[in-house]
Amino acid sequence: TLDFCVEKGYSFYHKKSHQGLLRNLVVRHGVKTNELLVNIVTSSEDGFDEQAYLDMLLELKLDNKLIGVMRTFNDSLADAVINEGVKILFGRDYYNEEILGLKFKVNAFSFFQTNIEAVERLYSEALALIPNLDSKVVYDLYCGTGTISQLMASKAKKVYGIEIVQDSVDAAIDNAKMNNIDNCHFICGDVKAKLDEVTEKPDMIVVDPPRMGMHDKVVEMLSSYGIEQILYISCNPNTMAMNLEKFSELGYEPVVMKAYDNFPKTKHAEAVTLLTRTDSYCE
Repeated sequence: TLDFCVEKGYSFYHKKSHQGLLRNLVVRHGVKTNELLVNIVTSSEDGFDEQAYLDMLLELKLDNKLIGVMRTFNDSLADAVINEGVKILFGRDYYNEEILGLKFKVNAFSFFQTNIEAVERLYSEALALIPNLDSKVVYDLYCGTGTISQLMASKAKKVYGIEIVQDSVDAAIDNAKMNNIDNCHFICGDVKAKLDEVTEKPDMIVVDPPRMGMHDKVVEMLSSYGIEQILYISCNPNTMAMNLEKFSELGYEPVVMKAYDNFPKTKHAEAVTLLTRTDSYCE
């Protein structure tokens, strides 16, 4: 892609002047399926030769299978991949992945774990901390594309997944159907706003929040259910630590904690913590 764009003389997008054509290249890879989804992000400036770019990609000798090529338009001032319109140049706008025997359709703009082998270990060990899911109602908060929800669904009575990104919720619904799972219910919206809409109260809660962690109000709401245990999966142990301090004030203490280096040679680490009500733990 770089060679192609240099040869064509395309300009790159300047953050300060907000002018230029090329912004991002996003390549999504299905580790278990060997599928590649390519998404080139540009401004709406004229001049990008879509057909020539597609022809170049289709002629490449690849170890993986190219299943989709997209062009996303982004004229926003934010230095991020903002979808302001998409053209599918070839194939489809999603790829398939597998985790612990379940199949997942991952849309182009949905968050999904990248280190599949590492996350399989993390999820397996995290869910093993839950003593018994049989016939229980489970909340999976910040559920993304519903990976953890569906892994728990085989034992739980019902799983409610809440996620703010509509694209991820749509993928979660499709994934549950693809895996023949009918006891997962997915809700799109902010956790703080949507918790009160679920009338069936939880027996178990699993949270996997974004890097910013959870708002204190959400911690208070989760603690108010008074359930015995809460499983916290974190991609930012710093904000998790702040949340745990608030949980401690409300009667929950960590009894198991483990860190995972899912992204070696980067600053990022993940962590899993099992919280238990202090009164039940003392007993």
